Amino acid sequence: MYFLHYFDAPLHAILLGLGRTKATLWNYVTAMVFKGVSIFVFGSQFGIIDVAYGIGIGIIMQTLLNFFSISSSIGFNRSSGPM
Repeated sequence: MYFLHYFDAPLHAILLGLGRTKATLWNYVTAMVFKGVSIFVFGSQFGIIDVAYGIGIGIIMQTLLNFFSISSSIGFNRSSGPM
């Protein structure tokens, strides 16, 4: 799960290079809010192990949001395969 940290920085840099700073900001804010809520919920109900899961969920969400933002800005989607 933590190997996604290595993908997050390049995806962030690609978004900045494409001029999508607003998308980068909102992806970060959304992921951090979701991470904070998941840490609070998991930590208060299950314990310290699930706090680590909450942190992992946050980085997964941020990486996926950045990937989908890049995909939409360069025109790559699921239906663009060979016909």
